[in-house]
Amino acid sequence: AEDAESGKLIEAEQREHGLSSIKTWFLWFKHAGGLAYVFVLILALGIDRTAYVATEWWLARWTLAAEEPIVVFGRTFPAQTDGITAQYEYLKVYAIILLISFVAASQRSLWAVRGGARSARSLFYVMTERVLHAPLSYFETTPLGRVLNRFTYDIEILDHTLVENMSVLLIATS
Repeated sequence: AEDAESGKLIEAEQREHGLSSIKTWFLWFKHAGGLAYVFVLILALGIDRTAYVATEWWLARWTLAAEEPIVVFGRTFPAQTDGITAQYEYLKVYAIILLISFVAASQRSLWAVRGGARSARSLFYVMTERVLHAPLSYFETTPLGRVLNRFTYDIEILDHTLVENMSVLLIATS
């Protein structure tokens, strides 16, 4: 259908540039799993960061026990001068804290990646459905190459840029 005023059959492409809007982020989170996804992500981040602080705190307690025993949460730990068996007590606690930190960080990362994949898959289906259900006049005025280029670019943003930015956000907040 030719535009009566300009005599052009093909319309100029409308495109936004710059950072993703907050609406895009909320849509991404919604398709990643919604509030449950965000809650689990924050919970895993909280456990990971708490374990990190606990590691530093435990090392400080351990160094205080160089010459004399210490009491931590009602439990007495021997002085480090008591030999290798005394060191094992400190190492056990340290290993448990590190294990908790490792599990929480792994789960947080895995949860973020799975949410990104879930969001990308869901939004891909939504985008595909919208394109396939577009009116025929859209395909008459928009070259197929432009549709494909825009579609693949938007998928790239979903699959890479938003997931990378999400990772940077998680790293920055931790």
